[in-house]
Amino acid sequence: MDPVATTEGPAVGPSPLALALRRLMTVSADTGPALARRLGLSETEAQAVEHLMDSPMGPVELSRRLGLTSAAGTLLVRRLEQAGHVVREPHTTDQRRVMVRTTPHSEEQVLGAILPLVADLEAAADGLDADQQRTVEAYLRRAADVIAGWTTSTAQDAGAWSPPTSRPPSS
Repeated sequence: MDPVATTEGPAVGPSPLALALRRLMTVSADTGPALARRLGLSETEAQAVEHLMDSPMGPVELSRRLGLTSAAGTLLVRRLEQAGHVVREPHTTDQRRVMVRTTPHSEEQVLGAILPLVADLEAAADGLDADQQRTVEAYLRRAADVIAGWTTSTAQDAGAWSPPTSRPPSS
């Protein structure tokens, strides 16, 4: 959606920066399915591997994070284990519990799949000088914090959101 000029003032609508960020968010949503395809996994299996690369956890916690029932989570862990992506190990302090973690082979596959993307993103910043890169980095960090806050809040937490009615003219 492009900003719309009104007869009463400056353009109303998202700024070019907001539009660019929205496009980045939209295409970023496609990276999960693309990673799954590259790994030969379902999207849910790839999400599980990503969660487990961040931190080993029990099958019940993994199921909760993925929005699965315990039974479905157990089957998922079994498939990933049979494919060599994860191992189950006794919990370090509670021998009744089991922890699931990724295997080095799985981590190598994931990194091998995403490192070309990371390299291409680094190359996209090659035309920026150090000050511009710091500015972009600061903005992206703040934007990520805003998005994280929005995704963990409810409409009641944040109050009713309404779009801005006008924006100062850009220079």
